[in-house]
Formats: sequence, C-alpha cells, structure tokens
Amino acid sequence: MLNRGSFSSQFIYGMGFSMSLFPETFKNYVYWVTDFANFSYTVTGAMVNASSRGAFNTGIRIRPIKEGRFNLVIDVLGTDLLDDGDRGLSTSISGGLAF
Repeated sequence: MLNRGSFSSQFIYGMGFSMSLFPETFKNYVYWVTDFANFSYTVTGAMVNASSRGAFNTGIRIRPIKEGRFNLVIDVLGTDLLDDGDRGLSTSISGGLAF
C-alpha cells in the first residue's frame, strides 16, 4: 500500500483472460481461465499460506446457464501454481440475475 509521504513496494496487481475451450465440442459452455496476480485468493486459506503472494492461477469455468436473465458460473481453479510447494485448489459457484 502507498502511504502518504512514503513509497512502498506493496504494489498489488492482477491480469487475466478467459477463452472458450473447444467451442465446437462444448458449445461455448466451458472456458479456460488464467490469471497472473501477486495476491492470494483467500485471506486465511486452509491449504495454502495466504501470506505468500500468488503468481499463476488457472482452471476451468463452466457456464451451464447463460441464456436469458439468469447466469450461473462454476469455477475450478488451481491457485498459486508457481509457488514452491504451496499450491491450492479453489472451487466456486456464483449466479446473477439481470433486472
């Protein structure tokens, strides 16, 4: 973090992308998700040391419902894959509704 009157090296960044995985086969319901970030996915992870900075996370995103006003997303990601012996697995389900 940058404090007033001082310069700190705690620069937090993240950059990622998503690409449809075999669109002819999976009909644009399965995506490959990748990001580079220097922060962990969790504050107090059960399997990873959250104080370590994550560097490379990748996995699969499945969108079983994407038509109409409702959206459902299921993610399965390998996290902190470039860390030395401190890798993790993240799974999540999220949904949204457009008004």
